[in-house]
Amino acid sequence: MENARWLASQRAELEQLYLVATHAANPRQATATAVRELGLSTPPMVIAIGKAAAAMAQGTLDALTERGLGPAGGIVVSHD
Repeated sequence: MENARWLASQRAELEQLYLVATHAANPRQATATAVRELGLSTPPMVIAIGKAAAAMAQGTLDALTERGLGPAGGIVVSHD
């Protein structure tokens, strides 16, 4: 019984670590959070390049839309 409790606690801890790691590795969410923190009041140019470019651009649009803004323009270059 004690072994079962130990395994359950280890599993719960690993699940929590997994959630934290995958959230941190989510480029859409991470970019949206960063853009929100900028407190923009005017539309920015959006430039995203690389493997995560599409997700980063979408995160930017998510945050801008919340503020009633859109991009002034931009480009996304990705292999997706």
